[in-house]
Amino acid sequence: MNFSSEYAPHLKRAEDLTANVLKFAPPPGPEGDAFRADLAGLLAIAYVAAFENCVKAIFVAFGTATHPVLGTVTEHHFEKLASKVHYDSIGNKYALQFGQAYKAAYENCLKAQEAAILAASQVSMKNTYANILTWRHKYAHEGVMLTTLEEITAAYPTAKRVIEALDNAMSI
Repeated sequence: MNFSSEYAPHLKRAEDLTANVLKFAPPPGPEGDAFRADLAGLLAIAYVAAFENCVKAIFVAFGTATHPVLGTVTEHHFEKLASKVHYDSIGNKYALQFGQAYKAAYENCLKAQEAAILAASQVSMKNTYANILTWRHKYAHEGVMLTTLEEITAAYPTAKRVIEALDNAMSI
């Protein structure tokens, strides 16, 4: 069982937004840098919202596939996730609620994804995902821009692999 059909629309929306932002963003340069930084902050917000919706969608789909009542309870339980989707929280707090086996499966999938990505590109999926969460938090709550448009759009494809790891784990 795989839940990608449940969460893929959230990732697609973020990817479509990215394409539009890049299409209409001013070129780098002093006159456009502040606006480009704001666009990067807004993309960070959109990406974390997409990740949050993906986490919810996976757990609700898993609950529903297990039993319709569990799906309803899970949907209600995850109603107010509110950007609390750090990769550690996903395993230690959320997957664990469905049993130790799912927490362990998530950790194993995350570890395997991390190793594969590190080997292929020398980029840490976990750090990239955590960076996007940090960038979102700093921009949304303090107005601090810690990333560039180029950096965040390059980070997103790697970071979304955390969601794929969760999907794989909940599909065991």
